[in-house]
Amino acid sequence: MKLVQLFAGLARLDAGAAAQLGSRRQLVRYLGGAGRAVAGAALPGLLSGLPRRAAAQAATLSGPATDALTLVVQLGYLQLYLYQQGVALFAGNDQAALLAIMADEQAHLTTLQADLGLATTAVAQATSFDYTAVGQLTPFADAPSFLALAQVLEDLSVRAYKTALATLIGNQAEQRTVLGIHTVQARHASHIRTMRRGGVGVAGADGGGPADSLPKSWVSEQEGGGPVPAVTAAIYGPGAQATATTPAYPAEDNTTQAQLDLLVNTVALSDKLQITKYVASEAFDEPLDGKSVKAIALQFVAQGNPAKLFL
Repeated sequence: MKLVQLFAGLARLDAGAAAQLGSRRQLVRYLGGAGRAVAGAALPGLLSGLPRRAAAQAATLSGPATDALTLVVQLGYLQLYLYQQGVALFAGNDQAALLAIMADEQAHLTTLQADLGLATTAVAQATSFDYTAVGQLTPFADAPSFLALAQVLEDLSVRAYKTALATLIGNQAEQRTVLGIHTVQARHASHIRTMRRGGVGVAGADGGGPADSLPKSWVSEQEGGGPVPAVTAAIYGPGAQATATTPAYPAEDNTTQAQLDLLVNTVALSDKLQITKYVASEAFDEPLDGKSVKAIALQFVAQGNPAKLFL
């Protein structure tokens, strides 16, 4: 993604940082298209030179917003270090795409940590995480295993960002920034899904196919529980139930929106289109409450959780 797209809060940056964006935005190009790649040699300069706001300029956030953004920052580190460790499994355009995603993750962390008034040093290290989920996964054994974990973590992140957006109602500037990041996270998820099934020429299957091996470029129902249901099913399943003050968090196969049953109330505009449960549920993504997100993410922390993540 171009830097100008990644920093939706550009207007809130100081003039010096904004002026520098014009030359830096060429360093990261769009993921789509076989010929569009990011030169690995350019990434160190990109990451070290990202614009930052001083801690004194941190946004004024509510308690729920601070909690939600802290959670997505921790998820960001979970993803960043996954890509750092797995990118060597790939070459050519695939590696270039993953390097671009990794650069995006770093940009997101830089921006969100400034919003939270956190130091720009890492709140977690690579050793803070266990990507095997205590021996249940082997994400660095081969490219397919890596992409399977990358997909589910991107999908989890998208759900968490949706919840974070709801906490920023009334804070237009921060909501714009987080919305921009959320959109890019969804693009990451779509690209990883396309890589997993073998490219745009391979059709995805309803519900992801056997063992979620043929994912569509978007979430389909509950993805059959994901690549390893014992670890990944909750990523696509329901979250907290409704209370007197909070809404329910339905699973990704939800077909009711705004109290409207889409299977009953949607009229197909063409006789070639049928409104199936897949069509109805795939038209909408579902947020996931913070407690459920943390429970899933805790599967990937190192023994003893030395960085005190997802608590």
